[in-house]
Amino acid sequence: MCENQKQDLNTAGSVSGEFVANLVKGVNIGTNLAIWHVLMTVMSGRLLGSRGAIIPAVSASGLDRQATMRAWRGAAEGVWQANEMLKRLNEQVASEGEWDALKIGGRPVKAYDTLGMVGAVGHVKEQAVTLPLKIVRGKGRAANSDDALMAALIQAARSEVSDEDVVTADRKFPPVKLLENGCKALVIRRPQNMTLRRSEVAVYRGRGRKPIHGEVVRPFARTHKHNVLAATPLDETQTWQEMYNGEVVTIKAHL
Repeated sequence: MCENQKQDLNTAGSVSGEFVANLVKGVNIGTNLAIWHVLMTVMSGRLLGSRGAIIPAVSASGLDRQATMRAWRGAAEGVWQANEMLKRLNEQVASEGEWDALKIGGRPVKAYDTLGMVGAVGHVKEQAVTLPLKIVRGKGRAANSDDALMAALIQAARSEVSDEDVVTADRKFPPVKLLENGCKALVIRRPQNMTLRRSEVAVYRGRGRKPIHGEVVRPFARTHKHNVLAATPLDETQTWQEMYNGEVVTIKAHL
């Protein structure tokens, strides 16, 4: 990095400016400055005012038109790898010692997103934070198919997700898809008003049309129009103990 660029990269004189400058280390001269401008623009929140348009947002940071277009072309057409910068991002975060991984049953939580990202879930003090670990860009059929992109993301993220992790994902990821692609442990969060059906067809009660679906199962009680809808009675309850943070904890599963 030449001296002029060092001065440009430190113009902001802020912690965020130095942080982003470390992310773009190793990127070709010229392209590194362009990406620095774009990332600083994203962090500043100016994309909200431009409704996601990069060029007016970068221009609003104070750059003239020529510098703005250099930043845009460098980021759009330069040679750089997002996943390489993510590695440096996670190295910086780890070195600061402020981020703590969220664990469930002693297992770190990794999250998939249908935008093509896998991240580690945790927090900095009271602030929940998901650190992106890898970004996958859809190619071929995966570029136009959610199912193909999910499979490509899970396969590409194998190096980031171990058998000791527990996996969660946004609502578009079917749990079966995660299991089929090698995920060993899942945690699934669903709405309070969710309903399911039993796999066995409901018993015919002698009146009306014969059922073709299983009985409705309501895991949680809820209120609808001032009427309380009771939860479906449990089939069974299982209880066991595990070690968590050096202590024995009791886990109860309602089935």
